Amino acid sequence: MAKRRIITFAVLGCLAVTVWAMFSNWRNRTFASFRMPEAVQVDDSTYSFRDVTALMHLLVGKDSALVIDTGFGLVDLKGAVQQLTDLPLIVINTHGHFDHTHGNWQFGGAMVSYKDLETISRHDNPQYLKENFLGNPVMKFLLGAEMVDKVCNQPSSPYRPLPKSMSLDLGGGRVIRLYEIPGHTPGSIALLDEKYHRLYTGDMFCSAGVLLQFPESTDVETYLQSVRYAKEICLQSGVEEIFPSHPDSPLPVSVLDDFEKAALRALGPDRSGKEIKSKTSVYGKAKLTLK
Repeated sequence: MAKRRIITFAVLGCLAVTVWAMFSNWRNRTFASFRMPEAVQVDDSTYSFRDVTALMHLLVGKDSALVIDTGFGLVDLKGAVQQLTDLPLIVINTHGHFDHTHGNWQFGGAMVSYKDLETISRHDNPQYLKENFLGNPVMKFLLGAEMVDKVCNQPSSPYRPLPKSMSLDLGGGRVIRLYEIPGHTPGSIALLDEKYHRLYTGDMFCSAGVLLQFPESTDVETYLQSVRYAKEICLQSGVEEIFPSHPDSPLPVSVLDDFEKAALRALGPDRSGKEIKSKTSVYGKAKLTLK
C-alpha cells in the first residue's frame, strides 16, 4: 500500500512538473517581449496579426495603408507591417480599450472616436489598469508580474479624435468608410472596406461574447440599435463577413441576427435564471455580459 502511494505521488509529481513546464513555455512564447507577430494573409493586400488575444488588421491600398488597432503593444507590429508595405500608414483604433491602443506609440499615435477620448485616457493610466484589469492574482499568474508591468506601462502616445463620419481613400479604388456603432464603448466604430465588402467591428460582435458591463458601456437599447445599424450596413454594402477583434475572425454576417436576439432577450422577460444570476443574455452564437 505504501509503495503504491509513493508511485502515485511520483506520477502526480511528474504530471505537475510537465504541466507547469508546458504552461511556462506557452506563457514565455505568447508574451515574449516585442516578438515579430505572424501575418495572416486574407488576400494580397489584407493581413491580420495577433497580440496576445487581440487582432489587428492591415489594409493596403495603392497610395496608403490602414492599420486597424495596435494591440497591447507587446509585439513589433510596426516592424511586421513594414515588412509588407512601405506606404504611408494611417492608424485607427476601433475603440479606446488598452488591448487595442497600447501599441499606438510604435506609430507615433493614432485616431480614436471623439466619444472614447475619456476611455483611452483612463486606459493609459498604469494604476487604473492594475486596479481594474491586470492587478488581480489570476492575471498576475497567467501573465507573470513582469509582463503585467510591461502591459500597464507602455509608452504614452498622442491620439487624435475621429469625426462622426469619414471616408478614407487608400488608392486603387480601396475606400474605407467609418460608422459609429456604440455599445461596448460609446465610441466603438465599424470600418467598411467598400472594395472587398468587409466590415471591421472591433469588440462589438465577438464570438467569445460582447462585454457591456464596463462603466463606459452603453445601455442595451443603444447596443441593439447598433446591431441593427450594422445589419443595415452589411445589407446595403453586400458584406458577407465581419471581422471582430476577439478571438475568431472573420465571422459570417448572420451572427448579427444572434446578437440582435440576445439584446432583445436582455430587454425582455425570457432570460433564464442562470442568465439573470450571471448577468448575461445568450442566443445562438451570441452572448452579452450586462451591467
